[in-house]
Amino acid sequence: MTTTFTWNELKKLVVIDHEIGELKKSLKKAEGTLSSAQSAYKKEVEQQKNIELAARAIQKEIDRYELDSKDLREQATKKREKLKQALSPKESAALEHELHTLQCTIDRLETQLMTLLEQQEVIQKTIQSHTQHLTRITTDLAALQSQTALNEQKVQEQLGALTKAWDEQLPLVPLELCTNYLNLRSRIPNAVVPVVSNSCSGCYIELLAQDMHSLSTRTVMQCRGCFRFLFIPDATTVQLPATAL
Repeated sequence: MTTTFTWNELKKLVVIDHEIGELKKSLKKAEGTLSSAQSAYKKEVEQQKNIELAARAIQKEIDRYELDSKDLREQATKKREKLKQALSPKESAALEHELHTLQCTIDRLETQLMTLLEQQEVIQKTIQSHTQHLTRITTDLAALQSQTALNEQKVQEQLGALTKAWDEQLPLVPLELCTNYLNLRSRIPNAVVPVVSNSCSGCYIELLAQDMHSLSTRTVMQCRGCFRFLFIPDATTVQLPATAL
């Protein structure tokens, strides 16, 4: 449907709306980037904790094996002393068997202890590397937070200026146009769309020849299908955004 109004004042309001929308999108994008960085940082901190827990668990195992090995060596020393004082071959044979068993156990513990020490060395290197990585991303996150806060302040100032301009422009738009536009804008995000291939780019309904003629004379027109405001980007309203608002 067409009206006798032209785009003159409504166009200015639409452009301000578009600029406000773009600034809000940039704020949302920056917030998303910061949120992703914060989530990644939390995961790295949690990973660091898990690595350190694993390192402590290995250290506990090492301590336990060392204590067990020490205890077994003390037992072996005592049995060797007894062996020196053995009074019969039978007693000597029994002590030698016990010593052999103890030595096998000690050897097994020391093999396991060596494996744990190797694991400890690897995990200590991992901790060192991950700590350096965590330091870097902590610095990067702090810089991102600072930059995001600075940008947000600038955007908020721009939004304030645009909101003021919007409030000043609103009374200049003819009441009928203003009412229709605001009602449509409250229901859908893209109240104004370009005509593409002689069709509404919002609902894709084909425009009539007289509709295209009206648009070419800068007359305000709403789509007969979806009631969005229409414009021809390169022919009537070059200052309007060429994408849906």
